Amino acid sequence: MSIPLRKTIITAFLLFAVDAFVLNQFTIAVFTIILGVPVLLVKLFKAGKDRERVNLLVSKAGIYAIMVILIIGANALNNMIAESRAKDIIAACEQFKAKNGCYPDKLSDLAPDYLRHMGGSIMYSRKRRGNMLIEAQMKGIKGENKILTIYRLFAIVLMLLILTGNIFAGEDDQLKKTSDYQTLLKRVMSFDRTVDFKALRLSYAETQDYNPYGDDKAKKAEMFEALRNKQYEKAVSSAQAILEKKFVDIEAHFVSSIAFREMKNAGRYNFHHFVTGGLIDSILDSGDGKTPETAFVIIETGEEYALLGIIGFEVVRQSLIKSNGHSYDKMETKHRKTGETAIFFFNVDIPFNWLNKQFKK
Repeated sequence: MSIPLRKTIITAFLLFAVDAFVLNQFTIAVFTIILGVPVLLVKLFKAGKDRERVNLLVSKAGIYAIMVILIIGANALNNMIAESRAKDIIAACEQFKAKNGCYPDKLSDLAPDYLRHMGGSIMYSRKRRGNMLIEAQMKGIKGENKILTIYRLFAIVLMLLILTGNIFAGEDDQLKKTSDYQTLLKRVMSFDRTVDFKALRLSYAETQDYNPYGDDKAKKAEMFEALRNKQYEKAVSSAQAILEKKFVDIEAHFVSSIAFREMKNAGRYNFHHFVTGGLIDSILDSGDGKTPETAFVIIETGEEYALLGIIGFEVVRQSLIKSNGHSYDKMETKHRKTGETAIFFFNVDIPFNWLNKQFKK
């Protein structure tokens, strides 16, 4: 479950508890409908064809709808219980009068002969000693009502602040990050050569689809095997399946560019060659990889192997090091053609931070 939905559930539960057990007047339910429906419609209109955003908004609307239904049910139950208790007290007072010739001065006089339980805060008064007693008791009731009114108003204001701050919100940060990625992706798909591929990769790492350890290894193996066997259409099919889930996969674009080149499809070759180069350059531009301080910044470990493979190096040994609060992969490599050895450092903070968040859930 996403963080925005968890926040929505917590908010809805708090609002339900206040309205159902403190206010008991359908206040939050009414304001949720009055505020929520227009806000939902506006946000759905702005979301347009963004399916992820629409799904998240609908999910949050469903949570608040359930909250409203529960509030109505809880308030109806509370009213039934209160009415039942009131009938018991009235009956007890009548029994008291029938036996004693007058109504009781206070409800505690009814226990335990007429009422076994004295729960609740029922207001009761009996006219005795003229208007003097009635006036004194009415002042007390007004005082209690004033305190109750202030308390309820405070609760209403507090809950409305929470409601207006959270209703169909919380997803905004996540949706903005998703929107940023989608905007950059559309520019890439339109062959915009000015697009910032580093921003594309980093914005993808902020979306809900991001999983640096979720590669389909079987599909990648199938893709590379098809390429080695010169089954270019099959290689493209496997690569496309990968790219549909993760467009920033360098290896899938690289294989696609080779396959389309061999298939004499210049248009598709140029596109995937353009994307492969943009992704690789965005990593190379993040540092020189010679020291931890100047390490290449990657969003998943697969980028390490993709980069090294494309520039002609194979990994001999890999180790994880910590330095100044950051995590790095130290890659000892050897050039496939020249035999030259080299050490490269990759900053793996982004995938490690994602993994730590998963452990905390």
